[in-house]
This record gives sequence, structure tokens and C-alpha cells, in this order.
Amino acid sequence: MIGRSRSRRETLERAARGLARRGLETPRLDAELLLAHALRTDRVGLLRDAEVPIPAEGRRAFLRLLRARRRHVPVAYLTRRRDFHELTLEVGPGVLIPRPETELLVEAAIERLATGTGTAWVLDLGTGSGNIALAVARRVERARVVALDLSAEALFWCRRNLEACELRDRVHLVRADLVCGARLLAPGKFDLVISNPPYVGGPRDALPAELSHEPELALIGRDGPFPRIYQAIVEVARELLRPRGALLVEVGQGQAETVRRLMESAGCFSGVRTRRDLASIERVVEGWGMTR
Repeated sequence: MIGRSRSRRETLERAARGLARRGLETPRLDAELLLAHALRTDRVGLLRDAEVPIPAEGRRAFLRLLRARRRHVPVAYLTRRRDFHELTLEVGPGVLIPRPETELLVEAAIERLATGTGTAWVLDLGTGSGNIALAVARRVERARVVALDLSAEALFWCRRNLEACELRDRVHLVRADLVCGARLLAPGKFDLVISNPPYVGGPRDALPAELSHEPELALIGRDGPFPRIYQAIVEVARELLRPRGALLVEVGQGQAETVRRLMESAGCFSGVRTRRDLASIERVVEGWGMTR
């Protein structure tokens, strides 16, 4: 129990120990983020005023957050925010939480769009919170992004982020199936197709506790086991990309070689390569130089 007169420092130490006993990987960081949220401050202010006692209202709010975190509810769902590629996004139940490794996919997209003039049309398949679409549109002024997702819940959060980022003129939301819906778009329209598709695989009840609160559609999908979804995305890209256009996809650990071979065997790209993330995992597969 967190006592009435305990300081922020003492409260954090006790909370972190409790979260560690539950097997959470970053107990101290989690405690700091949740306490800062409960007290409506940031981590800098929290640590600067470490000896300040916590008021009753803040203590009650923090306890509610801690109880949820002990049940492995993600911190981002509890604070309703996630930082991603210089953006602060709003997230909540029903949308996949953006991961740091996906920033590599964004950087690859920005690199591809860095040269050239005129409008560059980008299709983001399975946009979720809009993290990829918004990050690309923010960094590349000439980009016009069609952000597609089947989930109404995901598009709810995406729309909120779109409004907050003030990018309504450059990002267009479409509710449609990842593959079938994309085929309704104009053939040969896009300079870049980008996707972080569901690639976890396996039954939902086999997921780690930390993933069990996130949407099954975004983690596992409904198009069958790996690599079926990637085969479908390659086929969509073949239809929708302009000549010399590019396809960028994120993959899970150990999946890059299979997806690279899928792109090469499609026979529609003049080059295919992979990129490694900061953990040296092959995380992005890209095919470029679209041919007809």
C-alpha cells in the first residue's frame, strides 16, 4: 500500500519493486510514466520534485493505473499516448501500439521519397494508429498518403491523430480490407506501397501477456499463416505501383529471407534488399524499380 505521506521518490521505488515482482521488463520506467501521467506532469518534473509528497487524488489515480499495469495492460493504453518518430500519438484499446523498430520502415520510406519532384502518392496498408502515414507525410511535404485499414477502432485513433497533426490535406483515410480493398484503388497510381502487416502468427491464447490486450487483427490478421499476407501484398503492389515504384514491408525476426524471395520471384522489381534494425535483426524488406 502506498502511504499518504510518501514522496514521489519513495512511491516510485515501491511501485517499481511491485511491478518487477510481476515479471514486467521495465518496472522503473513503467512506474515513472504512470506516476507522471497520474500527476499530470512529465518524467523530468517528476524526478526534479522527487521529495514532494503525492496528494490524495494523484495517489488514487496512480494506484488505479498500477493495478491495470500488473495485469499487463500496456502503458501506452493507460496513458493514451505513444511517442513515435518525432510524433506524440494517441492510442488506446483496439489499435496496435507503434513499436520503435517500425521507425526503420519510416526512414526507408523517407529515403525513397527524398528525390524527385511533384506529388508522390503513397499507400499505407494496415495503417493502425496512422503512425507510418503521419510520420511520412510530416517529413515529406510532397507526399500524399492513402492510409487504409479495415478496423473501425483503429481508424478512430488514426483520425484523432490526423486531426492533432493537422495533416488532413495530405493523409486520406480509407476503411477497407488490407488486400481486397486495396485492389479497388487506381492501378498504377502509387509511387510507394508501405506496410507493417500482421506477422506474429499463432493462436491468440499463445501470445505473451504483454500482447494479449492488443487487437488480434493487427497482430495475427485473418489471411492465414505467414507468409500468405506478404504474397498478397506483393500482388497488390504489382497492380498499384507506377513504373520504378517501390514496396517496403516490415517483417518479424527470421522472416526476411522468405519475404525477400517472394519479392524476387514475383519478377516485377529490378532490385530487392533488406535492412537491419538497431538489434541487427533484418526488419525491412524493400523491392524497388517496379517493372511492368
